[in-house]
Amino acid sequence: MFSGAGAAKNGRILESGKLLLFQQYLRRFLNTSCTVNRLNE
Repeated sequence: MFSGAGAAKNGRILESGKLLLFQQYLRRFLNTSCTVNRLNE
């Protein structure tokens, strides 16, 4: 039971880590596209 709870906790940490990475990637992508749009104007 204890190991199962630990695995679940690790899974959650992994998920939140993926989410953070995804958000950072998304923000960088949006920033880049905004900069490109400004250059094109």
